[in-house]
Amino acid sequence: FIDPYMSDSLYRNIPHEGYSIMFFLENSIRFFITRALSCVYGTNWWDQIKKKASLKDTVGKVDSRKATDSENWYHSKRGAHEIFYTDYSELLQIIRVFDSDFNKYFKRGAEKNLIGKLSELAPSRNVIAHNNPITKNDSERLKVHAKDWFKYMQYLHQLDS
Repeated sequence: FIDPYMSDSLYRNIPHEGYSIMFFLENSIRFFITRALSCVYGTNWWDQIKKKASLKDTVGKVDSRKATDSENWYHSKRGAHEIFYTDYSELLQIIRVFDSDFNKYFKRGAEKNLIGKLSELAPSRNVIAHNNPITKNDSERLKVHAKDWFKYMQYLHQLDS
C-alpha cells in the first residue's frame, strides 16, 4: 500500500514487532487472569469483577463494547468471554483490584515488579494500537518487559507441571 501523501519515514518505522509483542502480551495477561481467577472463583469468575465498585467503569466499557460488537453482525467478534473486551490498562487494573488473589503469584523481588513494568508499557501500547511508530527506546523496553513476563509465565507453568 503506497500513499504519496504519507511520509517515507512512516513506512520505515512500522512497528511490526511491537504489534506482535503487544498482541501476545495482552492476550497472555488475559489468559493468566482467567486461569488465576477461575481457580479461586470458578468458571463464573467475571461475576466477581462486576461486584467491585472500583471496576464499575471497566464493566461498563466491556458491556458497551459487547453491545457494539453484537450490532455489527457482519464483523469479526472478539473472544466469547468478557475478558476479551478489556483493554490493556483494564487488565492491569483487574490484577491490582484482586491483589489478594494474585499475591501468591507476585510475592517476591522481580515478580513483584512485573505489574509495574507492564504498566510502563501502557503508553507504548496505546501508540502502537493507534497505528503510530514507537521510538527505539520504547521498542526495547517493550521487548525486555515482555520477555520478563513470558519467562515468568514459563516458570509458573513449570510449577504447575
